[in-house]
Amino acid sequence: MRQLATSDEVYKLKVGEDLERQLPNLKFLVAANCELDAGLSAAEARVRKLLVIYPDGDGHERWIKLQADLGALYRK
Repeated sequence: MRQLATSDEVYKLKVGEDLERQLPNLKFLVAANCELDAGLSAAEARVRKLLVIYPDGDGHERWIKLQADLGALYRK
């Protein structure tokens, strides 16, 4: 996940979509007590870039939700 989130992919929207597709897998791994904080941090950083690139419109709420979903997965 960290590798995907920090890639040099020029199509930032595609990277965001790839991260979004991984959300069910991330939830599964967190439920299995896997340590994902470094990867989650990288993913959140990528989503923050999407929020800057796409500041309004249909996609904005989508990325805000993804950022919140990723933030909820950190270990307590």
